[in-house]
Formats: sequence, structure tokens, C-alpha cells
Amino acid sequence: MGDLRCINAFGPGFPGHLRHSQRSTSVRLGLKMRIAIFSDVHANLVALEAILADIRQRAVDQMVCLGDVAASGPQPHETIQRLIGLQIPVVMGNADAWLLEPQPYSGENALYQKVSEIDSWCANQLTEEDFKFLRTFQATVEIPLPMEGSLLCYHGSPYSNTDVITAGTPDDDLESLLSGFQALVMSGGHTHVQMLRRYRESILVNPGSVGLGYELEKSGEKSHNVPWAEYAILDWAAGSLSVTFRRVPLDLTMFRQAALQSGMPHTTWWVGEWCA
Repeated sequence: MGDLRCINAFGPGFPGHLRHSQRSTSVRLGLKMRIAIFSDVHANLVALEAILADIRQRAVDQMVCLGDVAASGPQPHETIQRLIGLQIPVVMGNADAWLLEPQPYSGENALYQKVSEIDSWCANQLTEEDFKFLRTFQATVEIPLPMEGSLLCYHGSPYSNTDVITAGTPDDDLESLLSGFQALVMSGGHTHVQMLRRYRESILVNPGSVGLGYELEKSGEKSHNVPWAEYAILDWAAGSLSVTFRRVPLDLTMFRQAALQSGMPHTTWWVGEWCA
């Protein structure tokens, strides 16, 4: 699998000043810039390594992670250590915030109970260095683009990492979710579904999920997890913008081995979500 789809938008951008965001270290390289955007790794180091290998072949200038890095998967500590080594900006996802202040599920839903037990196990695998890194995550990350405009990164929305933005979100709802922010490109994760849509003068991008992508039924309910890792590449070159979605196949043998050797609870069920 490779490029999934792309869009090219031509014409002037606009200033990327954001009243509520925290500015990250940015890169300005002449009139061109290529940024790899990824999200929702969910402690799946095998999937993270798959996209990083693919990104190395794309000559990117910068990477940014949109959060949810170390919960709900078999390698939370190893995943955080890998991200520390990358030295890239990371957005605070709702799962990251949960790891910092765990609130185990106490209801009767069997699925939620399994996920909660896995997440509690993930929190227990983290070191003080890991938690220190999690605390550096930002609510938003703004990356200026050469000459004009910017990329605004968040998890759910710029206001909350639990907000949901989809291809079908009504414009009136988007107005309240994005009000007060301006950027040529706005990118968030959280839904685990790749998305591209136009909103006013902005392009909205969801890169999908690195470690927990899934297919949806027509009803909108989750069907099954997919055997690939997802991310997106943003290209900006002298006023020309393109967004390319990538799907990178997973090594399912390595994937199974990593999970089964991790000690994570409910591992057989977790692996079966991909491999059944």
C-alpha cells in the first residue's frame, strides 16, 4: 500500500496567528516544506516503526505527533522512549491525559472493562522519565509554513482532546469547535479515521491512526482493526499545498510476537481484533 489520496490547493494563504495556541519550534526551509503528521500510536511500537521507516524514504523536514501515544497497546514504555529519541512536538491526547491521571472504568460493559484494564497496565509500565515526557505534551502545536500560513495541530479540536471532528460534522458545529483559530491547515486525530475536508479558508486533515486504525460499518460502528499503519504528509511549495495519505502494511508476525510477549492483559483478545 502507498499513497491513498491527495489534494492540491492553489492560491494565497493567510496569516497563521493563533490566539489560543502554544507555538512549537518550527522549520523554515526556503519556499518548500514537507511535514509528516501522525496520530494515535496507542503503544503499538511495531506500527510506529513501520511508518518511521516509510517516512525516512520521503525526505521530510519535520514530524509532528497528534497524541494518544502510549495507552491501549502492548509496548507503552518502548513507544514513549522511541518518541523521546525523535525530539518532535507532540500534542496531548485524551489517552495521554488519562495515563497522567488514571480513572479506571467501574461499569459493567465488558469491552470498556478490558480496555480499562489494559490502560491501567500501560500506566504501570511507565517510568518517571516517561511521565515527565508525557507532561511536555501541548494542547496545540502551531508550525509556521514558509512565507504565509501555518499548520495548526490538535487532538480532538483546538479546545478539547475529546472533541470529535469527522467528514460529516455540520459546518455549524465546526464553527464552535474551531472558532477563534485560523490556519491554512488544521490537523487533528482522535477518530482513528483518515479525513480530508475544506472548511472556510482552511483544509482539515486527520492522518488516521498509526497503531489502532479500523474500518467502520455503514452504521458508523467499528467493524475490525486494519493491518496497516496510517499517517499523512503535508507538502508546501511556494503557494502550492498538497496532502498525501499513507497506509503502511504491518508485519503481523512481529506484531503478534510483540503483543504476546508483553505481559499485557487480554492479549489474545487484543491481537484477535486484527487477526481474527
